[in-house]
Amino acid sequence: MKNIFFSFLIVFISGTYFAQNKSSNPDVEYDSIIQEKFFLTILDTTNAVNSPKKFPLDENDCYLQVHGKYAVLSYRFRGKNEFISGNIYQTGKVLLPNSKEYQTISFQGDNHFDASNQGKRFYLAYRFLDVEERKMEVIQCTNTFTPSRFFTAHTASEIEKKRLIERSKQQNSVDGF
Repeated sequence: MKNIFFSFLIVFISGTYFAQNKSSNPDVEYDSIIQEKFFLTILDTTNAVNSPKKFPLDENDCYLQVHGKYAVLSYRFRGKNEFISGNIYQTGKVLLPNSKEYQTISFQGDNHFDASNQGKRFYLAYRFLDVEERKMEVIQCTNTFTPSRFFTAHTASEIEKKRLIERSKQQNSVDGF
């Protein structure tokens, strides 16, 4: 009986250990510890996977913010608002078919702002294109880090950060929107 218990324990522990960094996409490599990042980017244009034409977003203050172990993606495109926020539970790297390496974040939606995202999982890949020019590329992905929507972006300037803070204060004020 002891041998069966120890065999089961060893199989269970090794299975959970090796299953942590597995993905159905062999080009994804997860970090063993969540990498905390801190940045705020303004999303400029977007296009779907099979569309080479890029479209401007409906508002000029759409953004992706990663603050430690928390992520927020907010944009408005063709009249539809997307607001996704939640705790990051996994980070890593992915080599996409364009042979470029991207940083990845996986997070689970919470209901701090939008209850419709509660419990859903979201997957983003990003890379900094040119640090001096503050350019960046962000990709919304499926759970296997297959791209579904591309964004061109730039890191937010101090003025853009202040505008986002002011807009947030107005939206959260007693008077409403």
